[in-house]
Amino acid sequence: MRDDACEGAFRTVKAYCVLAYPTREGHFVLSTGASNVGISALFEQEQDDGGRVAKKVIDYASKTLSNSQPSCSVMAVELFRYYLRYLT
Repeated sequence: MRDDACEGAFRTVKAYCVLAYPTREGHFVLSTGASNVGISALFEQEQDDGGRVAKKVIDYASKTLSNSQPSCSVMAVELFRYYLRYLT
């Protein structure tokens, strides 16, 4: 249940474009996370932002795990994160 302040904050955030376009320069960063209730990934790029380097969000994803999904999903995501780290 949302109150008026919560609804106003949601509309304000929704009005802004929170994703950036990737550029040819800058390193990409993939961050992942997992818990017993969900998994998430954040894809960012380090971009020049007026003379300083800032991480800009390119894309993101998250998923809530259902009760029927085994808790080994958490371990699988964490292992995949380490696998990606060694590829780069």
